[in-house]
Amino acid sequence: MGTQERRRFFRINDSLKLSYRELSDEELEQQVEGDTPQNPLASLYTCDPRIAEIIEHINNTAPELSELAGLLNKKIDSVINLLAVESGIIHDVAYHMHEVNVSACGIGFQSDEPFAVGAVMSIDMILTPTDQHIVAVGKVVSCEAESNTESNAHYVRVDFENISSVDQEMLIQHLVKRQLVLHREQKANAQQGEADAEK
Repeated sequence: MGTQERRRFFRINDSLKLSYRELSDEELEQQVEGDTPQNPLASLYTCDPRIAEIIEHINNTAPELSELAGLLNKKIDSVINLLAVESGIIHDVAYHMHEVNVSACGIGFQSDEPFAVGAVMSIDMILTPTDQHIVAVGKVVSCEAESNTESNAHYVRVDFENISSVDQEMLIQHLVKRQLVLHREQKANAQQGEADAEK
């Protein structure tokens, strides 16, 4: 498996804002084979990987300037999303925080309702803390009742079948950054545990 394939299948547990729904028969009929769902905000985020790279580079020589650049970039992202909501680009969509297992090729999440295997779903994600918006269409590959809960919760796994290359690259960049953060947190916790054990 090549480097690009490994990046696509790289999977982590994460918390993000998620909205999902099964597509209606009419929507399925309107779907054009090979047509990719359009995310009107995607083009605004294409430069994010380069911005992050520059900020990381500046951090080594001028930490305060790096922090300022990061805060300004986050502020711009917030303004973009606010304008998008007000202009109707994002509307009538209820996002809720979900604990998910996600890769650039699919997502697993807990749902209050079951979905049939093979059902085609619209998946909207807002990544945290960047507020980047990812749009995908996927097919349910499994849906299992959660035995360890008192509710009627189900765990749904969806394989992305339609996602733009820009959205997929944004998602990959997010996964890599989150993995680095998780690794640093685990290392810090381990060092703290060792320090506490020596006391």
